[in-house]
Amino acid sequence: MFEIPLDIEDIERLSAANAGGSSLSAGEEGVVVVKQGIIRKSNEAMARLSGYGHEEVVDTIFASFFHRDDIPLVESICDPIPKLTEDQKTPVVRLIGKNGQPIPVRISVGARGKGSAPSHRIKIRNI
Repeated sequence: MFEIPLDIEDIERLSAANAGGSSLSAGEEGVVVVKQGIIRKSNEAMARLSGYGHEEVVDTIFASFFHRDDIPLVESICDPIPKLTEDQKTPVVRLIGKNGQPIPVRISVGARGKGSAPSHRIKIRNI
C-alpha cells in the first residue's frame, strides 16, 4: 500500500493547525490521513472538533466518528476509485462528538495516494 508522504508544507500546515487555540472557529478544518480505514495522522483541529483528545483520534477507525446512517457515504469517499456524484464529493455528514452529539460537517478528500489501498488526506470542516 502506498502512503502519501508528508512534505515540509504539509508538516507546516499541520503544525500551524496544532498551534491554534482551544476553541474551533467556524470553517476550521480538521485534517486526517486515513489508510485502510484507520486514521494514521491527525491535526489538533480534528480533536477539537470531535471533542476527543488528539491521542484518542490517531489509530482509530475513521468511519467510527460518524453517524451510523452516514458511514456508507463516508466509506465510499475513501474507496480507491470513488464513484460519487458531484453532490457526494463534499457531503454534509454527522460527526458524532465524544459527548454523543451529532456535529454537521462537510468532508472532502484533499489528496489521494495511488495503489490498491491508498492513503487519503481528508478534510473535515465544521459548518
